[in-house]
Amino acid sequence: MVDTPHQRAADIRLLVLDVDGVLTDGRLYFSPQGEEMKVFHVRDGAGIVQVLRAGIAVAVISGRDSRAVDRRMAELGVSWVRQGVNDKLAALREMLDILGLGPQAVACVGDDTPDLPLLASTYSRWPRRRVFRAVRCLKAPKVAGLSILARMST
Repeated sequence: MVDTPHQRAADIRLLVLDVDGVLTDGRLYFSPQGEEMKVFHVRDGAGIVQVLRAGIAVAVISGRDSRAVDRRMAELGVSWVRQGVNDKLAALREMLDILGLGPQAVACVGDDTPDLPLLASTYSRWPRRRVFRAVRCLKAPKVAGLSILARMST
């Protein structure tokens, strides 16, 4: 039996997202008072809400720590938020243990080297060269943070 992308998508129970460069444009903004600010696209928020309504859990795993991420994810109903994470794969494994899921039930979106272990572990049936190609595509500046979820669904 052929394992198509559509069949794999039907098994997804958890969507894991990086923040900087995925849900934002990857640039760092600071107020005059030194507070970090982030710009999120409204369509990504709408996409996250649709994913949640479809019964798929959504998680954020980020290497940086930001109150703006906490606020935006709370607004959207995302309760699985892990920030300031050095080992993203360990954070994912912890979530999978809690949720009782295997890596085949996870879709990840990342844009940089720290995200490679997540992509490689959740798309373990893909050749490694395809994982690296996927990361290169997701790093495209014209896509990152500009409604990436809406673009991925088309």
